[in-house]
Amino acid sequence: MSARSALLIIALLAVCGRSALASDIGETDRALLARSLTDASAADLVRASDLPFCRIDATYDRDLHRITARQSLRMVNRSDQPLSDLAFHTYANAVVYHGASMTITSATVDGTSARCEEVRERTAVLVTLPGPLAPGAQADIVLAFTCTLSTTGGNYGLLASNDAVDCLYGWHPEPAVRRDGRWQLHPVGEQGDPTQNEMFHAVVSLTLPSGLQLMNSGSQVGDSAGADGSRTVVVASAFTRNVVLVIGSGFESLKKQVGDTEVVSWFHPDDQAGGKSALDTAADSLAFFEEHLGLYPYRDLDVVEVRLGPNVGGMESTGLVLIERGSYAAMRMAGDTAGMETMPSFMMATIVSHEVAHQWWYNLVGSDSFLYPWVDESLTNWTGCWYLEQRGGPISRAGGWQMCYMECASVPRARTIPINLAADAYSLLAYGGIVYGRGALMYQALRKRVGDDAFVAFLRGYHERFRYGYVRESDLLATVGEALGEDIAAWFRATWIEGDGLTQRDIMEASKPLPRR
Repeated sequence: MSARSALLIIALLAVCGRSALASDIGETDRALLARSLTDASAADLVRASDLPFCRIDATYDRDLHRITARQSLRMVNRSDQPLSDLAFHTYANAVVYHGASMTITSATVDGTSARCEEVRERTAVLVTLPGPLAPGAQADIVLAFTCTLSTTGGNYGLLASNDAVDCLYGWHPEPAVRRDGRWQLHPVGEQGDPTQNEMFHAVVSLTLPSGLQLMNSGSQVGDSAGADGSRTVVVASAFTRNVVLVIGSGFESLKKQVGDTEVVSWFHPDDQAGGKSALDTAADSLAFFEEHLGLYPYRDLDVVEVRLGPNVGGMESTGLVLIERGSYAAMRMAGDTAGMETMPSFMMATIVSHEVAHQWWYNLVGSDSFLYPWVDESLTNWTGCWYLEQRGGPISRAGGWQMCYMECASVPRARTIPINLAADAYSLLAYGGIVYGRGALMYQALRKRVGDDAFVAFLRGYHERFRYGYVRESDLLATVGEALGEDIAAWFRATWIEGDGLTQRDIMEASKPLPRR
C-alpha cells in the first residue's frame, strides 16, 4: 500500500469516528488491516461499521501439531433483538476430522468470567453474556483455547498434518451467523463446506519455530525473530470469512502481479510444472473475474499444494486456495508438455479456476453452504467453466461443460431431484452430479435464454448488491427476478431448481459451449 493510501484510510476513519469501525479497533490494527487490501478497496473499511474484529495471539508447537492462543473479539449485536449469548464454531471437534480437537480453556465477557457451553456435539460453543446485549451494543470477549490437528487424515485433509505439512482450517473459534432469532449452527458432515461465517476482520500474531514457512489468508504485515530462535509473523486479514494457515518447509514459489494483487503459487520442488500451471490459471482467472464480476479487494492471493485426500480437488478460503497434490502429480507424470493443453493441465485449470471463482461466490458474497449449497457451489462451478470456455484451449472450451454433463448423467433421477436441498440430503454421488454438474448447466441455460450481456450484468449486480454480505436463497432468486424478469425467475426455479419438466435434451443443450466474447 502506498503511504498516500494509508493516510487516506486513517483520515477516513478519523472523520467517521467510532462508527467507522464500531469495534473501536486501535489505530495500529486499522493500519494493518488496510495493508491487506488493494488501494482501490482499502476505503471499504469505512463501511465496516458493525463487523466483528478478532485479535489472536498464538503459539504453534510443531511436535504436538498444536496451537495455543488467546482470542480477543469486539462484537456488535447486529440483530434487532437483545442477545443473551454469543456463538462460535469449534469445528475441530467434529467426528469427521478424525482426532483433531479444540478446547476453550477460559472465557471472559467485558473482563468478567463467563460460562462457555459446548453444543452441537462440541462443534460450537455458546458464551453466556452477563446481561442482555441490546441491538447495536458492543461486547468484548476473550477466549483462551488450544487446537490440536489430526495426524490420521480427516475431513478433506483440513485440520490435519499430512506429508510434513500442517493445514489449519477452522483452527480458532469462528463467529457464527445469527438468522431468524437463532444461531446458525449446522452439523459438520462428510460433504459440503464447513464454514458458515459472517465476515470479520482479523489480526493474528503467530509465534512458530524458525525454519518453517507460513502460507496464509490475508497478508503478512510483520515478521520478527525471537531471542529463543522462534519467529513471530503478523497476519492481517480484512473482510475475511476464515483465516487459514498452512505451515511447512521446503516449498518453492512463483509469483505474478495482477493489478495491485500479488498471486503466489506454492509447491513442492518436484512439482514445478504443476506450480507454474496453477499460477498461470490463478492469475489469469483472477483478472478475468475482476473484469466481468467486480473488484477483488485483497492484496494477496495464494495457491498452495497440500494433501486434501480423495474426492476433493481443492478448497477455498479468503485469499487462499488449497489444491490437492494429486493434480500436481498428474502434471509431473505427463512430462514436458510446455505449450500443450493436456488432460492433466485441463484438470488443474478446472480446479484452480473453480476455487478462484469462490473468492466471489462464498467469500465476497457469503451464503449458507449447508442448507443451500447450490447458492455458492452451482454458481461457482458455472463461473469456472465460463472462464475455461472463454480463455482455455480447445479441450477446456468444451471440457468444463461436458464434465458437468457427465457428472449429472451419472446420477439416477438427476433431472427430478431438487437442487436446493441441504448438503446432507444428497448421497456423495448426487451431491456432485446435481449441485455441481446440473447446477452449472442451470446457469448456462439461463445465460443462453437471456443473452450474455444481460446475464453478466445480473452477476455484476448480484455481487455489488451483496458484496461483503451474507445472502439467503431468496436473495439470489429475487435478484434473478429483478434483473432478468419474474417470468424468467419462475422458469429458472420451477424447471432447473425444482426439476419440474426438466428434460435430458435441456441438459444436453445447456452443455454446449458458446462463442468467445
